[in-house]
Amino acid sequence: MRSLCSAIVTIFIFISFSTSNAMDHEETLLLVSKDPNTWQIDTSGPTAQLSFNQQQGTFNCSGQRLEPEQQYALIQKDDSCPRGRGFILSVTSSTANGTLLLAGKWSNWRGKIWLVLADDVRGGAADEQLDQLISWQPKRYLFESRPLL
Repeated sequence: MRSLCSAIVTIFIFISFSTSNAMDHEETLLLVSKDPNTWQIDTSGPTAQLSFNQQQGTFNCSGQRLEPEQQYALIQKDDSCPRGRGFILSVTSSTANGTLLLAGKWSNWRGKIWLVLADDVRGGAADEQLDQLISWQPKRYLFESRPLL
């Protein structure tokens, strides 16, 4: 009987631990430079790593080898958005060394995530209103390495 109780307690602890870890699951998405003629990844270009937690609605992004002292916007677009429209998640400037850090809250983790020049979008960051991509300079952007479902 004692071993049965121990087994039940062990299973309960395992299930509780697994469930709490699933709720705090953080995903990572690599943002990469792509050749706009072929859409193949340019491995020598800048990159960024986006970590996000869908359940908590939080994200962090760090970039490197970006244009120095340039304002960037992290944007999200999915198929439900009209052409040229999406959402600005956050805006920040890169350092003199071409690195950047940004963080924020967002809940719609599907579709495409891009890091674009802030001057190329019109709208407000994190206001959940549709924003407009007003210029297209893909050689200066980072794109998702895989679409989010």
